[in-house]
Amino acid sequence: MKRQLIAIGVFAGLACAGLYAQSMNMQANVPFPFTMGAVTMPAGEYSVNYGNQGFVTVREVGGSRHCAMVLTMAVSNAPAGQKGTGVLLFKRYDGGEFFLSSVWSPRSEVGRQLPEGARQKEYAARARASESTAIALNRK
Repeated sequence: MKRQLIAIGVFAGLACAGLYAQSMNMQANVPFPFTMGAVTMPAGEYSVNYGNQGFVTVREVGGSRHCAMVLTMAVSNAPAGQKGTGVLLFKRYDGGEFFLSSVWSPRSEVGRQLPEGARQKEYAARARASESTAIALNRK
């Protein structure tokens, strides 16, 4: 089990390094804490990178304390009013926690949808209402 965890960690580190060089690099100032997969990230300035392989990496600017990488799916139904603009789209259930749900490039009408983690599924199952929040992406 320990070997598998180490192997996964090494693979993730190598994948992050490789994707950083060949991916689209954007930045966003996220004014609230959010969850990406199983990782909770504090409010702050983030670098967002993704490429053709489907991985999205979100890394805290000015440090490497907070970094997450998730395999995503391509989606083509851009949120209303977001075509041609880069955005991070967050979901929030009953006024609670924010979950990163998709990333949209300003250069394409195809976005990357993140899978729902266990915690997000739990919130969604109990929720009476959900809302979406868009944060603008800026080119580096």
